[in-house]
Amino acid sequence: MILFLPFLILGFVYLLNRRQLKENYYVLNPVSVNVFIWGFVLAVHTFYFPYGEYTLKTYGLILSGIMFMAVGFWIFCRKRIILGKHGYKSARYIYREKGLLWTLRFLLCIETVRVIYSIYIIVYRLAGSWDVFFSSNTYVRNLYLSYNGGTLANIFEFFCNTNAFTGYVLVGIFFAKRYKHARGIFFAWSVLEMIYALITMSKMCFIVYIIVVSVTYLNNLGSLQKQRKIIKKYFPVVAVGILFFLMAIGIQRNYMANGELLLSTVLRKAAIYLAGPTEALGRYISQYKSEYTMGSGTLKIFFRILSRLGISHDLSVLAHGKNIDIGYESINVYTWFQVFYQDFSYMGIVVIPMILGCVAGIFYSQSDDSLIANVWNSWITAVFAMSFYTFMWGQTIYLFTLFYAYLFHIALHKTLYQVK
Repeated sequence: MILFLPFLILGFVYLLNRRQLKENYYVLNPVSVNVFIWGFVLAVHTFYFPYGEYTLKTYGLILSGIMFMAVGFWIFCRKRIILGKHGYKSARYIYREKGLLWTLRFLLCIETVRVIYSIYIIVYRLAGSWDVFFSSNTYVRNLYLSYNGGTLANIFEFFCNTNAFTGYVLVGIFFAKRYKHARGIFFAWSVLEMIYALITMSKMCFIVYIIVVSVTYLNNLGSLQKQRKIIKKYFPVVAVGILFFLMAIGIQRNYMANGELLLSTVLRKAAIYLAGPTEALGRYISQYKSEYTMGSGTLKIFFRILSRLGISHDLSVLAHGKNIDIGYESINVYTWFQVFYQDFSYMGIVVIPMILGCVAGIFYSQSDDSLIANVWNSWITAVFAMSFYTFMWGQTIYLFTLFYAYLFHIALHKTLYQVK
């Protein structure tokens, strides 16, 4: 019976969030997304994983982090920040359809190059042929994860990735405005992102694409009624689409090798993907004390830079290794709470989410629909949505995308929109 308590607490946070935001409420605001995803994750966890002596403690720590994140968000959700002469203004930004379409087509060309380049590197350079790529998928993926093409190649990939992540937001805006060619643009981007995810053998790539486009799309519909109507209409379609994508990944990774049914194996793998990190977090906390690395995981991107300059050392590698046994298999993801615990012990589990909630609250604005506001809101929400799995801001590319969007916002200000 006590296992129902976490869901009651999450429900209370959701209702309180509605009350706090009032007319500024979006269906996929950061707090609601965090509540939705963790409610689903904990439900899957209670079904797939046996109750352990660490389970209630783990749930308690997770719920504490969520509540403190929500408090930070509520404190700052009505604040405004100004970034240069193109910062927040009381008027709404009106997008120029032709300028937005031209920009999206240009980014689509860059994205096509990214996909072709990935096929060349993974299939032809690492695997050597399509036959090897399909028959030795895990081996090829390990080669790709350890591959380093050199400085120029890394810069090129970084540039392509950043443009893609900015493009996701523009796709959501363009689709929400129902401009001419909107469906074609959305379809072209979706196909490319699915191909890229299958080639790189990454579920996370496509799932993050769906999150960012969905959040941006709904946030630009305007009324809450329209948002709810779209969710009711398209959520089953999206859910089925994700299932078929996971089944394609399952065929690619040869899930049926042991004679199991593809669908049952995919559902079990999906459950481990969703709830496995929570189980790993519980076992991790029960086995290991915090290493007090004081931010080397939470602020990994800065430690990497300082380490490259010889000023400090990257302490983010665990002394006891990265993998932990969760019964079904061994995994190396522990939710974002493990990163905060590793750095700052139990205090990090509540303080860091609260700080991130403050940041999300600052950029949460219903009346500012500029590109930079959309990028920040959508990608911050994506970070919160993936909190059950990992801490995305530990990777340079995601934080740089937020800065890059501001440069994009300034450089293409006259091309993208006009301000009334």
